Amino acid sequence: VRVRAGSEDVAVGAEVELQEELAHGTSWTANADIRGRVAFSDLPPGTFTVYARRGEDRPVRKTVELTAGRTQRVELRLR
Repeated sequence: VRVRAGSEDVAVGAEVELQEELAHGTSWTANADIRGRVAFSDLPPGTFTVYARRGEDRPVRKTVELTAGRTQRVELRLR
């Protein structure tokens, strides 16, 4: 996951949460590094919602479908 904010190239420190749609309550959370990136590994296949938020920026979300054995890249832009 890569998080950007407005005119900034990256959103350092943005909180990124990944929620599995079918497993109610199952989620993973991490903060974006100096490149605005977060990596989640060993996730089961399925549908997930990715949320990103930071300070006064408006939170954003995106739904993604994960497939076994594949890497999924997601880019979010805070406003």
